[in-house]
Amino acid sequence: MKALPEVGVDLPHMLENFARMYNSGSELAVGEAIGNPVDEESTQMDITLGKDSVVQFIHFRNNGSPMKRSDFANYNHIARSSKTFGEGLGFAGIGGKLYLGIWTGSKIITTSSDGNTTNASELYFNNEKLMWDFIKSDEKFYGTQYKVYLTNEDFTVL
Repeated sequence: MKALPEVGVDLPHMLENFARMYNSGSELAVGEAIGNPVDEESTQMDITLGKDSVVQFIHFRNNGSPMKRSDFANYNHIARSSKTFGEGLGFAGIGGKLYLGIWTGSKIITTSSDGNTTNASELYFNNEKLMWDFIKSDEKFYGTQYKVYLTNEDFTVL
């Protein structure tokens, strides 16, 4: 039997199209970052706007259930989710990753800790391929934090 070609996906273009469901990149970044803590029954969220040596960002930290290292593989996989449709705000496994459809030069850094063990990853485009890897973090807190590098326009709006 002849092997059939696999259907490809133009991931940057797909994320860009999905991101257009929002009125702006700033709305997308804030809305999606609030949805996960709600689903995790977080009772606190801190939001910070800032600039590092490279670019400006928005940073969210909540005290919801932390992710384990094994959770990061699913979290950083587009359209894979442990959530069930209709049981909370999220379900599609895309969420805040859509900001990469607003600006492929962005980077999303996610850090999760139980106060003792901390896991962190960065998600970014490299030559139109979406990449992720674990990164080192010595931060100790309880919950999850999410940092998104923003365009100048979205930073100004926020």
